[in-house]
Formats: sequence, structure tokens, C-alpha cells
Amino acid sequence: MRILSARILGCAVILAAISAAHADEAVKAPMRDAPNQQHRATPADFPWSLRASNTTLIPAQSMLMQPSGQDILPGSLHHVLRASLRHDATLQAAAQEATAAHHAVDSARFDLLPAVSLTAAGETSRSSSLSGLPQLDRTIATGSITAEWTLFASGGKLAAIEAAQASANAADYNYLAQERSLIFENATLYLDYVANTQRRGIIKRSLRRIRKIRTMTKRQYAAGFASRTDVALVDAEVASLQSQVEQATQQIGRLRIELLNKTGVEAGHAARFPAKDRLLPKSRNDAVARALQGNPFIESAIETARSVKAQSRVQRSNYLPKLTAYASLEQQSDDRFDFDTDADWKAGVRFSMPIGNLSQVARYRQVRAQAQAAGFRARQVERQIKTEIETAWEEMESLSRNRAILSRKISARKKSANGVRKELDAGLKPVSDLLREEMRLAEARIEHLQNRLSLSRSVLRIAVHMPDMTIEKLAGKS
Repeated sequence: MRILSARILGCAVILAAISAAHADEAVKAPMRDAPNQQHRATPADFPWSLRASNTTLIPAQSMLMQPSGQDILPGSLHHVLRASLRHDATLQAAAQEATAAHHAVDSARFDLLPAVSLTAAGETSRSSSLSGLPQLDRTIATGSITAEWTLFASGGKLAAIEAAQASANAADYNYLAQERSLIFENATLYLDYVANTQRRGIIKRSLRRIRKIRTMTKRQYAAGFASRTDVALVDAEVASLQSQVEQATQQIGRLRIELLNKTGVEAGHAARFPAKDRLLPKSRNDAVARALQGNPFIESAIETARSVKAQSRVQRSNYLPKLTAYASLEQQSDDRFDFDTDADWKAGVRFSMPIGNLSQVARYRQVRAQAQAAGFRARQVERQIKTEIETAWEEMESLSRNRAILSRKISARKKSANGVRKELDAGLKPVSDLLREEMRLAEARIEHLQNRLSLSRSVLRIAVHMPDMTIEKLAGKS
């Protein structure tokens, strides 16, 4: 038994040494199969990536998870966006999918190495005869070690590694794309919350002015200078504004709950609306060019197409020649006769090639068509991103021009309301005219606020596609 164990152990050590000698070459082999030498953006190029560039796991301690170099005000846009990345389960699932994809790359690379297996078996038996002879115990031990190594697979194993690596890259880019989508979604939700808070403030200020007008109108009614109709008109406007305040409060509560569920933190009431000059290039062409450079949405689609194309080569190799080397060693020991058999070993090379498997040919054509479809989808994603950027830029330019117009409108409404108030005091205008001007002034201010919110959404829609965008830059000093 000791001789058997020593021989098997020696064979295992030799095969392990052979595997280690080829491990580095096997793992590095697909790296020489790069399609070109130009720099391609990697997840490490994006500052929002939670995954370290040289690991297969997305670390918990990363640039986004670690405290920022500046003080972060609780409830600010900066704080809410950082918290949302830790809180969102979909993003965490995408990170785990990326981790699984990188493990698949390791599996494909290790498939280049020999497969070694060790088998040991022991059997004990007892025999007796009717003649009264003593019973005999017998123990048989068998040990074997086998190894198999695919020497040539018509490029199938290297293509499998390339497919796995492309899938891992696609998973990384998919994570980054989901991260940016989440940033945009939560940033716009936060700004909606802030804008509705400001909208309620505008309505409350208008309500205070209308209440002053009501007080004045009641005094005039008591002195005989106003009618019951004037008082009723003012009361109706007060009730209308009170209803609008309640509606705004309800909307604020809904947005607060939605933000809390999506980010896990309470949102504040103040924020700095994203500015075009601070976040975006000077021209639309520059914005489009930068947005398409290493865009994770586009790169994810490209890497997916590359993976499917490599899988088609894997499928093609299934009906091409394969060359496999194999070796095995087996030895048996029997304590009944106190002997060890000579080791039985065999080694050889196996050549195989399918001849009439038409299903594999059809399967290859199917995967090749899927690769072409994935390529067209990648091209369409790039067109969609370009259209999205150009459309958002056009909206942003229009809203920027309209913002100046609305500012002039507010100034004119203020002058009109002040003029009507003076004419009312002089008895030249009825109270209904002043109410109408006050409501128009409030509407102009709300319209201006809505314009700022829409402009911020357009800026955000473009900014999240910028390759150098960060949460700190997006949120400013809020």
C-alpha cells in the first residue's frame, strides 16, 4: 500500500508541475488576440465605476462609497446621489452579474489547462466454505490517476475565452450604463422635489399678498367703497390659492416618499440647478463627440456583439478537427496474497473530426446570424444616443432663450401689478383687476421655475453621457 501511494503521489506532483508550467501561457494567450492596438475605453476610465480595474469584484470601498474630499451636506443632491448608488438593488445586482461574468473568463482560460483526476478505491471482503475451513478476509486497494489535454481545438477554446472576456466587458459597461441611468433618474426626481417646494413657496407668497388685499377690501366695504362682490372675489382667490398650496404639499410629500424609497435618505429643500456652462462643452458637435467616446451604453452593445461573434467561432469549431492527448496510471494492491501489481499505464493522442453532423452546421449559421443582429443593435444604440444628445441640446438652447424672455415677463408683471395697486388706491381700478394681475404674476413666476426645471433636465440628460462627469461635478457644492 505504501508503494502504491508513493507512486500515485509522484504522478500527481509531476502533472501538477506540467500544469503550472503552462498556466501563465494559457491564461495570457487570448490577450494576444486583440482586434487592434488602439486605446478602447475601459470601466476604469469612468470615474463612477465601483469596480477596480484589475479585479473581478466590485469593491465596497471605492471612489463613490468612500467619503468625498469635500464636506457633504446631509440631504443635498450630492448626498442623495451617493446614497442612491449604495441603496439601489438593481445596481447591486448588475455588479454581481459583472463579477459572475469575470469568473466565467477565468473558467474559459483554465479550460486550456490539462484536466487531471485522481481515483482511489478500497474493497474488503470475507469468504467462507462449507467444509469448515477458516474464513478469509481480503482487502483490495486500487488507485488511478488520469490526465487529458486538448492540444488543438481549431481555435474553439481561444474563441471561448474571447467570448467570455467580451461578455465580462459588456457586463462592466452595462453596470456603468445602469449607474448613469440611476444618477439621471434620481437627480431629476430630486430637482422635481426642490422645484415643487419652491413652487409652493411662490403660491404662499402670492397668498399672503391676496390676504392683504382681502383685509383692505373688507375695510373699504365697511367704509362703503367696495361691494360684497369685491369681497367675494377676493375670498374666492384666497380659497383657490389655499387649494393650490395643499396640492403642492401633496406632490412634495409624494416625491419625498419616492426619493426616500429610492435612495434611503431624506432629501433637503435646497439645490443648485445644473448649469450648462459648468457641465457641458461649448458646442453641440463637441458634446456629441464626447458623449459617444467610450459611452457605456454603446460599449456594452459593442462588447455583446463581439461576444456573440466569438461564440459563433466556438460553434464552428465543433465540426472541425480536434487533437487530444491523454494518459492514465492505475495500480492495485491485494493484502491477501501480499503483493502489488505492476502499474498499468497508457498514453496516447486522439484525433477526432465530425463528418456528418449537419445540426452543428445549422447551429453555427444560427449563431453567426445572431452575431450580425447584435452588431446592428450596437449600431442602432449609437444612433439613439446621438439623437438623444442632439435633441436634448436643441431643447436646452430653446429653454435658455425662453428663460430670458420669462425673466422680462416677470419684471413686466411686477410693474403692472404695482401700477394697478396704485390705481386701486386712487379709486381708478376695481379690485378684480389687482387680483388678476397678482395671479398673472404668480403664474409667470411658476412658469419661469418650470422652465428652469426643464432646462436642468436637458442639461442632466447630456451631462450623464460625458465620460469625465462625476457626482461632485454634477451636484456642484450642494
